Amino acid sequence: MKNYFTIITLLLAFSYSHHANCQGKNSSELVKTNWPKEDSWHVADEKKSAAQTMTEMLKGKETFDNFTELLTTHVFRGSMYVPVTEKIDELYKRVKNAAPTAKKTMIEKDEKANCPWYIYKIESPTESQVWFAVQRKK
Repeated sequence: MKNYFTIITLLLAFSYSHHANCQGKNSSELVKTNWPKEDSWHVADEKKSAAQTMTEMLKGKETFDNFTELLTTHVFRGSMYVPVTEKIDELYKRVKNAAPTAKKTMIEKDEKANCPWYIYKIESPTESQVWFAVQRKK
C-alpha cells in the first residue's frame, strides 16, 4: 500500500449561483467535471451553507479510514473577500505552516479568460494537492 495520498481540490469562487454557463451572458456560471467512471467516484460527505458548499468524494468502496485519493470541491457563492490569486497564496501558506518543505507550482493559467482560471499543485512530504481555481470577473 502506498504511504501517501493525493488530494485533488477544486476552488470555485463565484459571484453568483454555480448553475449556468460561465461563457454566456447569464448572471451565473457552472464548472462541471466528468470524473472517470471506472474510478467510481462517490460523494462521501457534503456540507452546505448560504456562503459555500464543500463536497468530498472518494473512489469506489473507499472510506475516510482507507482512502488512497480524496477529491474535495469548494464552491463559494457571493463575492469572495480576496482575489483568487491571494486565496491561492493563503491556502499555500496554510500547507507550508504544517509542512515547511511544501512547494507550490503553477501548472497553467489564463488570467485573460472570460472567467480567469488557474491550475496549480502543492506538494509536501505527506501529500500532493492539485488545485483548479476559477473566478468570475465580478
